[in-house]
Amino acid sequence: MSVRFASRDHAFDGYPWLAHHVHAWQSQALDPSADRFEPGDEVFMELDDEDATVLTEALASQLNREHEAQLAALRDDFRGPLRDGKSIAFTVAEPPGATPEQSAAMAGPALSDLCRALGCDEVAILPMTRRPILVQRNKASETAHETLQALGLKPDFDGAMIGAPDAIAPFVGPLFRIARCNASAPYIAFGMKGLAVAGAFCKHVNFHFDSYDRGDADRLSHALAGCGFAVPDDGICGERFSETGAIEGRRLDLNP
Repeated sequence: MSVRFASRDHAFDGYPWLAHHVHAWQSQALDPSADRFEPGDEVFMELDDEDATVLTEALASQLNREHEAQLAALRDDFRGPLRDGKSIAFTVAEPPGATPEQSAAMAGPALSDLCRALGCDEVAILPMTRRPILVQRNKASETAHETLQALGLKPDFDGAMIGAPDAIAPFVGPLFRIARCNASAPYIAFGMKGLAVAGAFCKHVNFHFDSYDRGDADRLSHALAGCGFAVPDDGICGERFSETGAIEGRRLDLNP
């Protein structure tokens, strides 16, 4: 029983609802029209600039072209037709554990139990954009990086990890550490084979599930508690390990 490392297109072919989920997220989050530069805008061109630069029409156009190219490099070119449909239910699922470390460690086995309860025999995990999960490194995530690389994840790999739930389980804890501590790393998405369910790893050490079928949504809802997950009554995801909401060890890389 092993995990295979596959291309993003291969994962999307086998997980149509994961493809739909990633496409919907990219369409909204990586839309260049949502954040455009205009002549007259004041912009700090370099981090150490003392004064902002007032954009001319030519400079605004140049920055827009560069921005569009950057976003295009992160978006996928989906080869086949995508599933149609909106998320029927959004569910926040908190793995057991009194600390973020305990919760991350227990998340993999809990996900395996959940897959068994739902009759899912395979899981795919990949970055939400065409950017490696291990793109950022800091002191708080050193052990996670080392563990994931020992499991076969290469620092420059932006594809998918696909395998049986028990084989995927050892990846889950370190991936939560990346999601929690590396603010410049891409969001981490996952799909469940045979289910109209996809989601993401959250920095609060929670799974976010989006269900695209009413039957699967109901089955997921009924299975979570029996597999050790807590579901917030208000459906809101928040920091459950800190009274202030601060996340210890979380860093942003300003020069990714």
